[in-house]
Amino acid sequence: MQQTFEIHAGQADAQRIASEITKRAGRKVRVTIEDMEADAPVSQKELAKNVLALRDRFAHVKVDPNLDLSALANEMFGE
Repeated sequence: MQQTFEIHAGQADAQRIASEITKRAGRKVRVTIEDMEADAPVSQKELAKNVLALRDRFAHVKVDPNLDLSALANEMFGE
């Protein structure tokens, strides 16, 4: 099994890394740390163009107006 995590070095947590290794107890694992290039900044114009394309792509999707999207995002990302 292979699993890849992309995190900012400032968000690295030794407990999280140890937990992932512990899940694979009894097996040989390889841990690789690789520096990654920073993403190039995106212009506001390009960002707006991408957002409009996404809106068009999902225009047919109906979202319940009573749905608390902020609470859902907090639940997903543990905040």
